[in-house]
Amino acid sequence: DEANSQLVMDLLDRVTRRDGRSLLIVTHSRRVAALADRVFNITHGRLEPDAG
Repeated sequence: DEANSQLVMDLLDRVTRRDGRSLLIVTHSRRVAALADRVFNITHGRLEPDAG
């Protein structure tokens, strides 16, 4: 659900920033993608930077 999803994303964000780590998330959710520093899309089998 949305509330638990947000809790997990907050936890992952805190841990990765605290430890200076990178995190790769694969999602169909624009809301989750909006939390990322960088977003890429796979379009017709090609990895492309997000235009937004």
